[in-house]
Amino acid sequence: MTHPVSWWRGIISRSVIVVLMSSLLMAIASAFFAEKIVGKRIHHQAESKLSELLHTVERTASIACFARDEQLAREVAEGLLRNSEVARVVIIADGRQLAMVERPTPAKTAEFAVFATVSRSLYSPFNGHEVIGEIRLDADWAEIGARVEENVQLARRLLLVELLLAVSATGGVLYFFVVRPIKAVSDQLHELRPTEGERLAIPPHHRHTEIGRLVRDIDQLIERLTNALTQERVLRQQREIDQRKYQNLFENSSSGIFLADRDGRLESYNRAFAELVHLSPVPDNVPRHISEGHWGEPTKVLTLIRQCLEGGIGTQMTGDFALHARRSTLRWLQLSLVTLGDGHVQGTVTDITERKQEELMARRLVVTDPLTGFLNRAGLQQALADLSPRSPPFALILIDLDGFKQINDALGFAAGDVVLTELAGRLRAFPEGRWPPARIGSDEFVVCT
Repeated sequence: MTHPVSWWRGIISRSVIVVLMSSLLMAIASAFFAEKIVGKRIHHQAESKLSELLHTVERTASIACFARDEQLAREVAEGLLRNSEVARVVIIADGRQLAMVERPTPAKTAEFAVFATVSRSLYSPFNGHEVIGEIRLDADWAEIGARVEENVQLARRLLLVELLLAVSATGGVLYFFVVRPIKAVSDQLHELRPTEGERLAIPPHHRHTEIGRLVRDIDQLIERLTNALTQERVLRQQREIDQRKYQNLFENSSSGIFLADRDGRLESYNRAFAELVHLSPVPDNVPRHISEGHWGEPTKVLTLIRQCLEGGIGTQMTGDFALHARRSTLRWLQLSLVTLGDGHVQGTVTDITERKQEELMARRLVVTDPLTGFLNRAGLQQALADLSPRSPPFALILIDLDGFKQINDALGFAAGDVVLTELAGRLRAFPEGRWPPARIGSDEFVVCT
């Protein structure tokens, strides 16, 4: 469900408000600066004109001051007052006011009247360096300001008319060239069924404008989104299938699989893992730790996990660990780890007890005489090589059977083996030394004491 856009939130109303506010600010600024500039210019003109007027009456005013002639001074002042821009004339001689004439000021504006004053010193007619008085002319700045205000008001009215015309023109242009085509596109978009192949139509006369380009971009975006949704749906279905396959493999694998963090906390594990490490059953919501398995050295398991994580993503490590199984039997597990990208390792546990037993048997056969079960020459050499300078002293007794070759030649190797077996039994009766007895040749034995 779509909601209509309120008119005061629309593009045209906002644009009109912006244009109106901008125009008002510019009009206010223009009126302010115009008033200042015009006022300053008129003030300067008034001062210049007053100076010119003073220059014309300076000689007569000097004579009036020299003669202390109040009548002459008053006539000079009244003559100056006939000028419309003069509001007051004051003539002073030696600190005494000879004449003061001013234009009547209306009661309303009297308290607000401001005067621009121009004064000039008066010199003696007979001595050009002797100051004998002063004449001051005051311009009626309030009257001048009224004329300035009248001109500014006229400019303001013109600016207001221009403002209204600009706002109206802006609103009309925005409506016909922006708002109306955008609304048409919006109405189409609300009723569009993109999954059925529908696309937006470009408004008339806007094929080569920004709106036409916007419509084409929206159609391309709809196309990409539709394709992406289709692909995502296919991928989601495939992921669900893969998840089920993985879950089946995870649960039914004969190898133990688990996910753990660097502290050994198990995030997940399968049934084979629990059986291989002999985890006791607990409720599903109880957190488990890998050390709960019957490991012979659980700290080494945790160390291997942390070393694998320190190697970074994709690091793989493997280790063999003894496990104390049920009924006190010793079993071996191989732990294979790979580092994931979220601070976890994925591990696989495989039972290698049979392989370990075969390896132990093979190593034992290498150093053991198969007939007597004693150490062979290689086994004795290895035992001697493992000694350290601090080992306690010992003695080796070399035993050689005389005539053993004649027994083999006369009675056969089977008889010789019986003799060797009998001798081995007797040597086992000796007190146990540092190592078991060793057979280093066909009829040579070594006993350690």
